[in-house]
Amino acid sequence: MGAWRAHRGVFGYTLRAELVYQLKRALNQYEDFRLEAGFEHVLIDEYQDLNACDLAMAKELAMRGCEIYVAGDDDQSIYGFRFADPAGIRRFTADYPGAREMTLEICHRCDRSILRLSEFVANLERVLICSENRSVSA
Repeated sequence: MGAWRAHRGVFGYTLRAELVYQLKRALNQYEDFRLEAGFEHVLIDEYQDLNACDLAMAKELAMRGCEIYVAGDDDQSIYGFRFADPAGIRRFTADYPGAREMTLEICHRCDRSILRLSEFVANLERVLICSENRSVSA
């Protein structure tokens, strides 16, 4: 770690994983911080894998006039190790009044039987979560 920190100190780089955090920090620290022109529309893919910082940055862009478009599936959230929060996509229409949800009705990736099985497994998790949160009285 020491050698890496020294290398980073000499070359002054930022890791790709730090970019969103650094941008959010700059926007919060400097009121006069401006983004370059051209951010009228922003498309965010895999929205279910955004963490709290990413979600806050998307909200900040929207507050600065960017129109936000997102795509994702809360059943495919796999970035828990980086604190991804699939609740972000579940509450998107509540967080962005006027947002419209569009559902893909046709899948060209796989057969319908595979999708049915996937939906069955995904629904098991919801049932398990609900039963764990239910209080039982004697």
